Amino acid sequence: AMELRLRSAVHQAEGIRDDAIADLIGYDAAAAREARDRWTPIVVLRNPAPRQRSGVAIVEIEEFIADVPVGPNSAPTSPSAVATAPSSRAPVVDGLGRLQVLSRDRRYSRTESPHHYPDNDLVAVTRVAAWVTDCPAYGLVAYPIATREAPRRRFNTPRVVARGLLLENDALTLAVLADGSVTLTDRESGRGIESLFTFVDEADVGDLYTPAPRPRHVAIEYRGAKGLHRGPLRAELALRYRVVDKSAARRLTDVELTVHLVLDAGARFVGVAITGDNRRADHRLRLMIRTGIAPTQVWADAAFGCVRRERLHIGPNEAAVEAAPPTDPLHRYVSVFNDTSGCTLFSDGLAEYEARDDGSLLVTLVRSVGQLSRNDIPERPGHAGWPVPTPKAQCVGPFAATLAVMLHGPRDASTIGAIERTADDLLSPLGGVTMRSALHVPAPVRGVELVGAGLAFSTVKESEDGQWLVLRCVNLLDHDVSGSWRVPFEVIEARLARLDETPSSVLVADGGEVLFHAEPRAIVTILVR
Repeated sequence: AMELRLRSAVHQAEGIRDDAIADLIGYDAAAAREARDRWTPIVVLRNPAPRQRSGVAIVEIEEFIADVPVGPNSAPTSPSAVATAPSSRAPVVDGLGRLQVLSRDRRYSRTESPHHYPDNDLVAVTRVAAWVTDCPAYGLVAYPIATREAPRRRFNTPRVVARGLLLENDALTLAVLADGSVTLTDRESGRGIESLFTFVDEADVGDLYTPAPRPRHVAIEYRGAKGLHRGPLRAELALRYRVVDKSAARRLTDVELTVHLVLDAGARFVGVAITGDNRRADHRLRLMIRTGIAPTQVWADAAFGCVRRERLHIGPNEAAVEAAPPTDPLHRYVSVFNDTSGCTLFSDGLAEYEARDDGSLLVTLVRSVGQLSRNDIPERPGHAGWPVPTPKAQCVGPFAATLAVMLHGPRDASTIGAIERTADDLLSPLGGVTMRSALHVPAPVRGVELVGAGLAFSTVKESEDGQWLVLRCVNLLDHDVSGSWRVPFEVIEARLARLDETPSSVLVADGGEVLFHAEPRAIVTILVR
């Protein structure tokens, strides 16, 4: 039921977003359907972050192959273009920088209109990595798709290269060794991690309330690697592993794993995408990232900025009720620091991590249990809820996870800002789609921009009374910061406000810019109109 609600929320949000984009670029679906001869296919790039950005964007470029009618008289009367293979040439997008083809496909694409029956076409789809320069904050940029062959050009952009099982860009070198271990090196400082990650698999005899991990005799077997993309904008390797139960009478594979290591041009982080197939019940599978940093401070992202995390120690009376777990909740990222360096693990949706004294970070990928509550585990004697079987909580079947690792300096203002920007790059990446039925190439659209070192975006929304635009940010630093919001309209009034949107003092507004002052670690809410 929850899965269905989540899918429904995603689909509705995508519809709202797409309608908003159409309004911003002046696209009228009904008018477009009545002017098929004027269609000008464009790529629309979207920057879902409140700062101007450059970097690698993943774009799907659709090119028309054939009209595919539906309904009466739609049966083919002769061999048609539907059976014709699309051109193998690289697409040309005027004004966009270097492109790297990642994959090609064919599929049906429907152009919708509120007043017309959908128009159905067969299209060639080329998924590319594109270098984007200065995409406006929370903005849109459109580029026309050309029909001519691409001329040979030289691009002055960052590059990434793959040589065998070694990936390298200007900042990082990543190599896969013969035993499946991965080394990561910062090229500027020379700092490196010789065995970046491994998998930790334990039995779990707990319930949905309380983990109860136990040792388990398993082997993590490396099954080989291959290169998928070789640059110049994206390089990617796929590594295969499996978790084998060594205590069984015959060797059984409990989990199949594929790890995709991704390095983009200009990036200071390595992307880690994991897909797997879980075949075992009552266990917990975790990814362990070695940072090489000890002793450590641990800082983890939370609802209003990162917080210092320390191991929870409780007394015997409290421990008799429930033992303190070594894990903590994971928001967007967790960082470890010492006096000279640091490392951050970013996560897209995984909810639990453990920081160990040697600096290692463990993130839970799969936790398999079969009971809502048990009364026979020493970590929590007695039932926490009703004793109900939960067979689907064994999580048998496919799973996926997206993470990233970034090496950086000690915890200071510069590093804090770099971590926050990287979280945007990973979790709110630049991306683009094709709009084949556009009637013109729209001008760039500039959105809301947050300016100020150490300021992290929190909220842009309509106020609850419908009278204001609410802008909220957090000062992540331990000292005062001067900042500003830039909005694409003339501000006639700006007020500081409480979290509940109660207005307070008046702020200075200069055209479309609102200036403000943020105290250390402050949450700043501003109302504008």
